[in-house]
Amino acid sequence: MLVPLRGEAVVRIERRPHRLGPGQVLVVPPFHLHTYVDIPEHIHWLVVTFDWPGHTFLAEEWDGIRHFPEQARPYLCAMIDAWRAAEPNGLRAAAELLSFLRVVSPSKTKMQDTIPNEQLVTRVREALQKKPFGTSVAEVAKTLGTSESHLRAQFKKAAGIGLGRYLREARLRQAAVWLRDEGMLVKDAAEKAGYSDIFTFSRAFSRTIGRPPSAVRKS
Repeated sequence: MLVPLRGEAVVRIERRPHRLGPGQVLVVPPFHLHTYVDIPEHIHWLVVTFDWPGHTFLAEEWDGIRHFPEQARPYLCAMIDAWRAAEPNGLRAAAELLSFLRVVSPSKTKMQDTIPNEQLVTRVREALQKKPFGTSVAEVAKTLGTSESHLRAQFKKAAGIGLGRYLREARLRQAAVWLRDEGMLVKDAAEKAGYSDIFTFSRAFSRTIGRPPSAVRKS
C-alpha cells in the first residue's frame, strides 16, 4: 500500500501507469510487479506491506487509486504508533490497518490513466475464476460471444497488456500463492500451472513475479 505524504510520482503496475500524489492511496495487488517513474528529488511516501488472508491470483480488484478521506487519518496514525511501539504480535497495527482500508476502499476513484473498459477485464477474470488453468483465449472469446481477434485487440486497449500474457501471468501468480501459502514443491506447482518443463516455469515465474520460485516457497 502506497500513501504519498509529499511529492507526486508515477507508479506502473504491470505496465499500467498511475500518477499518485498526496490525498490518494494505491493498494498494489499481490504478486504484481510495480516500478516507479518521474520520481522528484524530494518525496515522502509511506509504504506499508502486509499479507491479506485468502488472497488469490485474481486480486486485480485491489488495483486502482483511491481517495484518502480525512476520517481515515486517525487510523493511519494509530497504525504507525502501534508499529513504532513494536508490539510482539502486531495485532493492534493490523486492526488499525484494517480500519483504514475499510474507510478508504469504498472511496475508490477513477483516474484518466486507469482501465477505460473495466467491464471487459472483469468478465475475463470471471471466465478465469471458473476454469483458471484450462482457459485459452479462444475459450474466453467464445464465452464472451466475440471473435478471438476482436477480444485480443479490445483487451490490449483496456488493460494495456495482451490477453495471452494476462492468462499466463495469472497462472504464475496462482503458482506463487501455492508456493508461499501451501509450501508446494516447485515441480508440483509447475505441473499444476500447466508447465511440463520446470526450467521454463522457473524462467517465466522469475520474469513475472520478480523472484525465483525457490525464493517464494514457504519453507
